Amino acid sequence: MGNGLVVLEVGNPAAIRPSARLLPELAFPDARPDRGKINARGLALRKNLLFLCYDAGGLRVIDVGNPKKPTEIGRYSNPAMNGKPRAYNNIALNGNLAYVTADYVGLEVLDISNPRAIKLVSWWNPWNPKLDGLRWFTSPGHANEIVYDARSKTVLMSAGRSDLVAVNVSDPAKPRQVGSIGDVDDTKATWGLSMHGDLIYLSYIRTLGIPFRADWPGVKVFRYRP
Repeated sequence: MGNGLVVLEVGNPAAIRPSARLLPELAFPDARPDRGKINARGLALRKNLLFLCYDAGGLRVIDVGNPKKPTEIGRYSNPAMNGKPRAYNNIALNGNLAYVTADYVGLEVLDISNPRAIKLVSWWNPWNPKLDGLRWFTSPGHANEIVYDARSKTVLMSAGRSDLVAVNVSDPAKPRQVGSIGDVDDTKATWGLSMHGDLIYLSYIRTLGIPFRADWPGVKVFRYRP
């Protein structure tokens, strides 16, 4: 969250200790950021590169080759969202592609072949196609956690009041929704998502009505047949 990236030494499980910390630059993509809205969230590691979802601060690429001195080498934020609320929540990697949940505006597919110059491949955004920032509170979906299923070339996302959505990315330039679970009109909403074998685990949350009402805290397990 607000503490940024923390690197822990875990060689001795009985004495885990921090070895480094990095608070990425806050003045991106907005020159005058609301510091309270920039939080470290989901991350994915590939060799010595860490891809960090920095919430309102976009996506950051951090070189952790020297775990005592992590260094940011790249950053990305969809320019179409300039001047509007944004929230990069979680990420899944597949070769030179990254699938990133962007909260109330869906899913972005990114080309990360050059981590210093990330490019947008496509954008699945059925919830707020006009990019109205006020729709954050009325959006039928809020993409949070994500997993990629290589068998079906599909990303599965927890989606707030929409519970779960499945988006096929076999053609990265044309993501398409192929399934969903949940009723947008009920008071059940998800945040957490995990997958093990053919089972999907969804964690449900309680809220105070922001950005939606949710009043059932628990876990549901679904069987996934790709």
